[in-house]
Amino acid sequence: MKWRILFANEIGSGLTHFGALRQTFARLQADEEIDAQFYVALAKEAQVTGFDAAPILAAPSTVDKRSNKQGAALTFGGFIYNELIRRQRDPAASFAAWDKIMREFDPHLVVCDFAPMAQMVAFGRWPVIAIGYGYTLPPMGMARFPYFGSGKPPTARDEQEHADQFNAALMPLGATLLEKLPDLCRADAHVNATVPPFDPYIEQRGAADYSGIHHPTGSPWPKAEAEGGLAYFHSYSQGDAGIRDGLKNSGLAFDYYAGAPSAAFKAGFAGSRVRVHDTPLDLKALLPGRQVMVHMGGQGVALAALFAGVPQVLLTTHQENSFNARMISAEGAGVFHPMASANARKIANLVADVAQDSAMRRGAFEMGRKLAQYRDADPIGAVVKAAKQLTA
Repeated sequence: MKWRILFANEIGSGLTHFGALRQTFARLQADEEIDAQFYVALAKEAQVTGFDAAPILAAPSTVDKRSNKQGAALTFGGFIYNELIRRQRDPAASFAAWDKIMREFDPHLVVCDFAPMAQMVAFGRWPVIAIGYGYTLPPMGMARFPYFGSGKPPTARDEQEHADQFNAALMPLGATLLEKLPDLCRADAHVNATVPPFDPYIEQRGAADYSGIHHPTGSPWPKAEAEGGLAYFHSYSQGDAGIRDGLKNSGLAFDYYAGAPSAAFKAGFAGSRVRVHDTPLDLKALLPGRQVMVHMGGQGVALAALFAGVPQVLLTTHQENSFNARMISAEGAGVFHPMASANARKIANLVADVAQDSAMRRGAFEMGRKLAQYRDADPIGAVVKAAKQLTA
């Protein structure tokens, strides 16, 4: 008998999140006794990375990308609620689609990385392993989500109302209902592939609950010289004129990836010093020796830049990005600015300032030194071990 394992990623296609799932899949797929299916939110993005070792099926979704309903994500629970309820045209249909997939495939195990909808559908019905990166995997058993923002935090009543709306979609499926909003993170096994300085829940998490950081190509090593920059964003940033013109006008040569590039996206950089890449950047090879890394603030890219000793410009979009960016800025290893209010002139000035700031470069080197114990750690091995234990 073959063990059937379903891999799921719903939100984004970041190098860290997708890379962890992809490498876990590759290790387990090598076992002749395992039959696997891989569901990822952006199938095209997965295929651009050369990942064609097994069926890649676009994750079911009714998301309305034109929706203006998305509000401020004050906690991780609030962020997930925005993504799966507020931005979905028909949340119940998306939950039902995951239910149909799982009932038909009937997996012995579900492995989720940033796939809370699949995780909620599977929990209590099919064994679940959740992979998380600090913000994306809060400690289990919390009564409420910790709040890390400024302004008025959500109330217990707000969170219960959010949980009730999730339950409205789960109940017709016979799925396990949430008693409180943090239950959306429930799983049978967890791998927290992060490092303590980038974990907003560090006071609530056990000291042994760190597997180290994962990069798809390994952790870069620093170089003394510095020239040019790297930029990495998601595909929906291809239409952002501020990023485009900010990079072009910064005075630096850039290597830039923002998803599989459209013809119009490439044309926007014609004649400039920005080289658009067709596939994700090899951070281990390309980051060392750069003057600056420009990105959204995702944990994997942020940590890769620190390991390489490269200061950062972080154009943040949500709470996880902001938390990472504040930590890097406080250590003198970069600067950040909200993406929503960043225009071309602001971005160009930030990039030029950071690229010329020798003190910030020293700050990046020093922060990388503090993180050295996590260089090339193997959280994927921990996932594989957990998977084999649950399918033994």
